[in-house]
Amino acid sequence: MDASRRALSPSLLILLLLSGVPGVLVAQLNSPSHPVAQRNGAWFIGGLGAAGGESGFGGFSGNLGLGWTVNPKVSLAIGSTFVRAPADRTNVTFGTLDLRTQYYPESYAGLFVTGGLGLGFFRMDDSGSGPNVGAGVVIGLGYDIGLFQNFSVTPWINWFHFHTSDPRGSALGIGLALSVH
Repeated sequence: MDASRRALSPSLLILLLLSGVPGVLVAQLNSPSHPVAQRNGAWFIGGLGAAGGESGFGGFSGNLGLGWTVNPKVSLAIGSTFVRAPADRTNVTFGTLDLRTQYYPESYAGLFVTGGLGLGFFRMDDSGSGPNVGAGVVIGLGYDIGLFQNFSVTPWINWFHFHTSDPRGSALGIGLALSVH
């Protein structure tokens, strides 16, 4: 697969995700009977999507988090946002492992902003060694669409930056996750 085709694939996936998400959100918000996920105690989010980086790397993206609800508007978590992408004749994986905060401006609504600091990492599969590790930062947005009392589908978008001793870079990931509150 040539480089132009690799770059198109994540872009196309992002476009498809974006085209469906606004319609789902509007329908959900206009529904008077939609359940609001209760935010208390431990929670988990896990999802997949697509991402593109400033170095031309584009591929599958993931967003994971395991946390604790401080109050209905604030949650703290250990999280990871990452990208797995083809590069020449190998694959690269890069992202963050961070401590993050999720803030809900309205305690009864699903919109949240997230931000975190921690480790950034970069690894090439054919390197024969572990990942390069340095600093990482993530900021993003999401929206919990309650399906049941403690279960949501969550569209998310995260920008993250990693800075290791050798490579450094940024990427923007977008996807859908499942959240258990």
